[in-house]
Amino acid sequence: MSQPHELILLSPYKLPGAYPLTLADDEMASWLNGYSALWHPSVLWNATTPPRVDATYDHETPKAGVIYAVPESPPTYLPDDWKDRVRAAGSLSFAVVADREQTLKNLYEAIQAEGIPDLAWKDATDMPQDVLSLLFGLGWGHLFLATLAEAMEHENLLEAEIFWDEIQLALANIGEFEYTPKRLPPSPPRGEGSQRALPSPQLSKTPNRWCMKTRRTSSG
Repeated sequence: MSQPHELILLSPYKLPGAYPLTLADDEMASWLNGYSALWHPSVLWNATTPPRVDATYDHETPKAGVIYAVPESPPTYLPDDWKDRVRAAGSLSFAVVADREQTLKNLYEAIQAEGIPDLAWKDATDMPQDVLSLLFGLGWGHLFLATLAEAMEHENLLEAEIFWDEIQLALANIGEFEYTPKRLPPSPPRGEGSQRALPSPQLSKTPNRWCMKTRRTSSG
């Protein structure tokens, strides 16, 4: 069971909303790969908040309980002993590159390394691609919604606590972990069809692979 932690992409750049931004191809690819990798279930489970982007200088002295995604381009100019500082703080980091598969490989190697803090769900590294795509898509949707709200100078109407609670509950169902939601959305009003059973897709892990199963639930 992983410990509660934060997910941070170290970068001087945020996805632009109210202002233009131009990056080189490898810089943009690294940024995108790093952000999406932080939505991998192996690190998403037990994260206290959604992944965020922080400036490098804010973490020259690493914080405790953080999983850092560190792009190789543009250079971060971190101290030479920064990786040692990360481990001493009880955190971990992985290198982000312009190649998506290599970035994920770096993540897997980082969370499987010996002597690291227990911040990751290591068994989730073999999750099937269709599940990863769902989580990566949620990550991009979350990011784009916030960016659009910023660009329009409009309040972001996402119920952040409920959203994150449901993400963690879904991951708990996949991993068959115990999880008590901190906050639940209000029950829908009873009415015609309220007793109709709806399929609720879940994942379970067989000895050799993850598989999809369907549970019947009732809204009444």
